[in-house]
Amino acid sequence: MTRAWRVFEARVVLLNLYGCEPVPIEALVDEPSARDRHEIYNLLRTTRHRFQSNLRQVIADTVEDHAEVDEEPAELRRILSSSII
Repeated sequence: MTRAWRVFEARVVLLNLYGCEPVPIEALVDEPSARDRHEIYNLLRTTRHRFQSNLRQVIADTVEDHAEVDEEPAELRRILSSSII
């Protein structure tokens, strides 16, 4: 698993899918490959942007009406937040 995904999972995925508290940034900085908090925040921002972009592309490939591309992520969040996986 890449460092970018570990950070994204620790700060975003666990919270949104399982309702867990995000791993503190300080714990992520303690990883051997991390330099400082700033690096972790940049990595998180970049990975979140890539994830959102990739998700929008997958949605765009699966809907008939392009207007649904903006609606689908909200629907997905609603579904995921209503049940713990």
